[in-house]
Amino acid sequence: MATPIAAIVAAHLAYNKLRFDAFLDFGLGRQLSTMQFRTAPGYLLPNLYSYLLRPLKPSCWFPYLTAPAGLRQAAFPRALQMPRGYAAVEPVAGLLNATPWVLLAGLAVVFLVVLLRRARRTPELLAGDRRARGTLWCGVVFLVLGTVTGLPEITEFFASMRFLADVAGGLVLAGAWAAFALYAQVRDRRWPGHVATAVIVGLGGLTIVIGLLLGVEGYDHMFEHENPELFGRVVRTLSRC
Repeated sequence: MATPIAAIVAAHLAYNKLRFDAFLDFGLGRQLSTMQFRTAPGYLLPNLYSYLLRPLKPSCWFPYLTAPAGLRQAAFPRALQMPRGYAAVEPVAGLLNATPWVLLAGLAVVFLVVLLRRARRTPELLAGDRRARGTLWCGVVFLVLGTVTGLPEITEFFASMRFLADVAGGLVLAGAWAAFALYAQVRDRRWPGHVATAVIVGLGGLTIVIGLLLGVEGYDHMFEHENPELFGRVVRTLSRC
C-alpha cells in the first residue's frame, strides 16, 4: 500500500528538482498570488481553536444557526490574542460545535489504546483473529485520516471551513467505528445498552440537524444572494422571532 505513495513523493521531488533546481524547493518563495501561503508556529493555537471550538451564532431567525464571517479578534476569547499576520475573516464553525458526532472520535482513541496495549501483552489474541486485526486496522486508519491529513494547513495564517474537509471525513468514520465498538460491548446489558444507544442516536441526530441548518445559507449565503425573494419567504415563515 505504501508503494504508490512513495512513487508520488519521488515524482514530486523530481518535479521540484526539474522546475526549481532543488528537490525540497516546493515553490513557496515564488508565489505570485496576492494571498501567499504562509505558515508559522504561532498560528497553531488560533487554528486549533477555530477548527475545534469556534462557536456558532444562534438566532431566533431561520436557519437559527450561522457561522459568522469577518470576526477577526472577536472570533477568539480574550485570553487568545490573534498573532501578527494572522487573518480571521472566513466563516468557520468548530467541529465539536457543528459536528458533535466527532466527539466519538475521542472515544475511538481510548478504544485503540486499550486494544494496542492488549495486543502488545498477548500477541496471540490478534494472530489468529482476522476480524480483530481488521477492526484494529480500520480504527487506526480512520484516526490517521482525521489528523495527519490536516497537518499541511494547521499552522497556516488563516482558518477556513474548506480545510476541515481534509479531516472531517476521517473523524466521522472514527466516530462511527467507536460507536459500533461501544455498542458491541454494552448491547447485552440493559441500562448501559440503552444509554449508549441514546448517546449515539442523539449525537448523530444533532449533527444531521446542525448540518442541514448550516447548509441553508452555505459558505457565502448563496441561497440569500441568488434567490432573495424565496429566502425571505422561508425566513419569515420559519423564524421564531
